[in-house]
Amino acid sequence: MLPGARGVGLQGLTLGFRPLPEDGFPIVGYLPGSDDVYIAVTHSGVTLAAIMGETIRREILTDITLDTFAPYRPQRFIDRVTNSQAFLHR
Repeated sequence: MLPGARGVGLQGLTLGFRPLPEDGFPIVGYLPGSDDVYIAVTHSGVTLAAIMGETIRREILTDITLDTFAPYRPQRFIDRVTNSQAFLHR
């Protein structure tokens, strides 16, 4: 691929991990119980950055919750735990 680099030693390697929520879907929205912490975690952040950034900006600046991110709200993890506990206590 780089013929001019043939035989050149590696000086360092940087390895990073992209965030991937437990269920594989983005997490977008205010942290439940906090009006000043907004979370945006997604594995496909680079490809969706422009549209997500614009939509997140609209939510934060207008204080209107948009349906676009409804399936991806942080609350789903709390709901999942609550539903699991309710099932166990039947």
